[in-house]
Amino acid sequence: MKKIVHIDLNAFFIQVESLLNPELNKVPAVVAYNSNRSVISTSNYIARKYGVTSGQPLGIAKSICPSLVVVNPKYHLYVDYSKKFMNYLASKTKLIEVGSIDEAYLDLTSYLIDNKEKEMLFDMQMEIYRKLNLKCSIGYSYTRFFAKMASDYKKPLGLTIITQDNYSKILYPLSINKVYGLGKKTCQYLEEYGIKTIEDLVNLKDKKIISYFGSRYNDLISCLTGHSSDIVSNEKYVAKSISTERTFSIDEEDFEIISKMFDSCSSELERQLKKKNELAYGVTIKVRTNDFKTYTKKILLNKPISSSQLIYIYSLDLFEELKINLPIRLIGIKLDKLINNNDILENTDEENILFK
Repeated sequence: MKKIVHIDLNAFFIQVESLLNPELNKVPAVVAYNSNRSVISTSNYIARKYGVTSGQPLGIAKSICPSLVVVNPKYHLYVDYSKKFMNYLASKTKLIEVGSIDEAYLDLTSYLIDNKEKEMLFDMQMEIYRKLNLKCSIGYSYTRFFAKMASDYKKPLGLTIITQDNYSKILYPLSINKVYGLGKKTCQYLEEYGIKTIEDLVNLKDKKIISYFGSRYNDLISCLTGHSSDIVSNEKYVAKSISTERTFSIDEEDFEIISKMFDSCSSELERQLKKKNELAYGVTIKVRTNDFKTYTKKILLNKPISSSQLIYIYSLDLFEELKINLPIRLIGIKLDKLINNNDILENTDEENILFK
């Protein structure tokens, strides 16, 4: 039986910010652009006690927690700490699957000693804190799904072990909104029919509710009964795209202000590309108007780009083609079709635009 571990850095962005400013550990704090309509990236655990959560509009968060401290994001710094974290994990095993910037699955079958798993994982947890100043939660089990559920079970600095003997005792009393992969709408639907706990879901007999899941139902039950995948892929994680967006403090119609915001987004994306030594073939813009309609437009290029100037030029070109007349609430840029700069071959001087 394999020994699968999931490690999740606790409230990662705000945790890194707290290393720069320890006073943030004493107050409710979030990472977000300081505009009432921007969305919170991460909240610390003090803020969460007030009901402030990731993905929440900042204006709502401030209304329920007036003392909230807002810190503008420093993504380049988070990437640096993430690299240190992943390099540490690589010192323990080559079987690592990166889930995101702040979490990873590890196959530690050949590393962990039988009957000493808890002590060894605790030592790893403390070593991450001692060497990197980062707090994490660790989940250990025999499937990927259970390892993920175990790391979510207790935060911060949790260490939970789920076995064939105890998984129903630990997981089944939990609310269905604790099931990894179940969305809010699905949970609301289930709760309307009295399905409130994971045990209720596992013992479900209602064919109408089962049909709601379609083919996903059998996979979900396999996960919740310990019969899901135990494979950790060690293929190097490569982001398929990078993106950034900005929400205006008031609905904006002034083209000069809108263009400056595109310029700000372009500069941030250039920094991200240079940090990773990558270029992009695809540029997509997103525009949300004051009636909450969202518009997108994309361009693919024959030659990849990385400079903020080119990102900005193509983004404005796409924006003008959308011909939006309503006041604008939000704009964003996404770059995809990424390629490492070292893999680029010289192209001829043909026109850069391929199609839109």
